[in-house]
Amino acid sequence: MGHRSRRHPVAMGTVLPKASHKQTGVTEEASFMHVVVIGAGAVGGYFGARLAQHGVPVTFLVRENRRRQLAERGLRVHSVHGDIHVDPRIATRAADVKDPELVLLAVKQYHLDGALPQVSELADRGALVLPLLNGIRHLDDLRKVVPAGRLLGGLCHIESTLNEEGDVVHTSQLHDVTYGPLPDSDRERLPALDETLQNRGFVARRSDQILADMWMKYICLSTLSGLTATIRQPIGVIREDPAAAGLMRDFALEAAAIARAECPDVPSDAALRALRWLERLPASMTASMHRDLEKGLPIEVERIQGVLLQLADSHAIDTPAIRAVYAILHPHREGRRAN
Repeated sequence: MGHRSRRHPVAMGTVLPKASHKQTGVTEEASFMHVVVIGAGAVGGYFGARLAQHGVPVTFLVRENRRRQLAERGLRVHSVHGDIHVDPRIATRAADVKDPELVLLAVKQYHLDGALPQVSELADRGALVLPLLNGIRHLDDLRKVVPAGRLLGGLCHIESTLNEEGDVVHTSQLHDVTYGPLPDSDRERLPALDETLQNRGFVARRSDQILADMWMKYICLSTLSGLTATIRQPIGVIREDPAAAGLMRDFALEAAAIARAECPDVPSDAALRALRWLERLPASMTASMHRDLEKGLPIEVERIQGVLLQLADSHAIDTPAIRAVYAILHPHREGRRAN
């Protein structure tokens, strides 16, 4: 049976644009899916705040330290697209969330295992699950705990981080989400999903080939993160240096070969498309892996570059560029705690 979206009041916390401190113009008649954001960090905090700003009912499911921070300060976003200050609805247990309809999963790969029990509970109660994690292997982990039909594919492009106060700092024009059904996804609720996500202050697009899109993002992201973190420079410096640009090209070619071996729908010119995307990025652009490395935080090298190497081995694909980047970053995988 289909899951019909209920009408929700929009006042899930006070949403105040920083400059005017006036409530949004969304009326109480608006009806959206109730979104549960797991991971109110640089990605989940940004998109959750934008949804709340536009009248979507949002609950942030967070750990205790983040709960205290949000309760004291609110959720603040400093963005090139306009600042936001949200007084968020917060929960620390899935059991405390009423009527969940969409889980927006935005944790780091190394926090996924800890989030799976809460994802499972919310999905068992009928919620669709839309992951915005980097990489691809998390789909295998989620399929083990999410009932058939309720898992979607998704990806995002955004340059954001948390500052020392826990505010989201969004520094580029990119704030895009692509989502879509997997082969066994329930399509009956896609119109409600479209209504909830589209035209909510960021770019949201539904794709009917989401797996191929996720692989294309994986090629782009693994190259961007691997190169900016290894060289510890933004993409503009890498593009202008012949040796660094050559390593970037080799990495993209190897990642594309792996992607095509895993997913036949990935286009034959995937590496060229990825390199064109990297050429169009602002010169100051870096990846979250680079920013986490600079802060001494754990990095996702095992679940991004490491998984690529495992898949390459399974297809007997030679990957000297990826292997070199992985080896350089591997000692930093646990952050400064490992040193």
